[in-house]
Amino acid sequence: MLSLKLSYCISIDSSKYTEAAFELILNEFYTKGDKLNAIQIKNTEKEKSFPFLYKTSKKLDSCGSNYRNYNKEVHRSQSTKNVISDYKSVCIEKSSVSSYSYKQFIDLSTDLNADLLVVGYKENNKKNKEIHSGMLNLFQNANSPVMIVKEYPTRKTKNDGGFYWLVCIKNSYGKSFKAFQKILSFIDITKDNVRGVCLKSKNGWYDKELEKNFKNYCKERGLKRYSFKYLDKDKDDIVTVGKQLSNIINFGEEFFDFIVLGCSPNNYFYLENNPVVEVVRLAQANILYSNGILLLYRFINLLIA
Repeated sequence: MLSLKLSYCISIDSSKYTEAAFELILNEFYTKGDKLNAIQIKNTEKEKSFPFLYKTSKKLDSCGSNYRNYNKEVHRSQSTKNVISDYKSVCIEKSSVSSYSYKQFIDLSTDLNADLLVVGYKENNKKNKEIHSGMLNLFQNANSPVMIVKEYPTRKTKNDGGFYWLVCIKNSYGKSFKAFQKILSFIDITKDNVRGVCLKSKNGWYDKELEKNFKNYCKERGLKRYSFKYLDKDKDDIVTVGKQLSNIINFGEEFFDFIVLGCSPNNYFYLENNPVVEVVRLAQANILYSNGILLLYRFINLLIA
């Protein structure tokens, strides 16, 4: 089957989730021919005070070693001398002009034509449970879909061999539905479980055609395990949309590995009020969000179906 290959740009920093993010992409989503770009924005002066274990250069070396070991395992029965590497390691010094390393990461990812930006969840040690200012900059300016990694699930540890995806959709025509379309590049259509949900508005309004469109789209793309559910808005006005979605992840009957959302950063006067930001802050799952930029599908027949 003819396929379109993807380019991943993975941010390598000092957070404990950096290597988990790289391993997740390498072992669960990467296929031969995809491009893996491990990008380190290095702050030499700041890292002088870091213990060796947490220096980003060590983490970057570890990613390269993991890729080589993976490649040897895949090609263990054949010569690897002529194998073209899909892996690229990039290290640049943090610019004094930009106050955010993620800004440089975004710019470099654009130059590399990234289909997906991948970052480990970076906690803010100064403000309890608040999103780090650099990550807020990522929400505002990312020009490609973004995966934020909080944990490293593996399909082989699942009872049914598949990931569980919670896809939050507002209507059939907005960014959230487009975000749902984009994740098909990462879904195992025979094993993964996809649950679509639509949260009704306070006055009870919802897109009545959404369930039909969602299920038709899943069927057309060959998904075997999918379902859809409309949800009533929490009666407690204090419970925001982001908090309600996070409660489904954290306290619901099903365990979801990923939550998928559309992101409209310009729709909120305070970016911190964006449901995506609140989900990242509260939900115990990996988050994949999109500002609306189209992601290449892995299989070309998805484009011409």
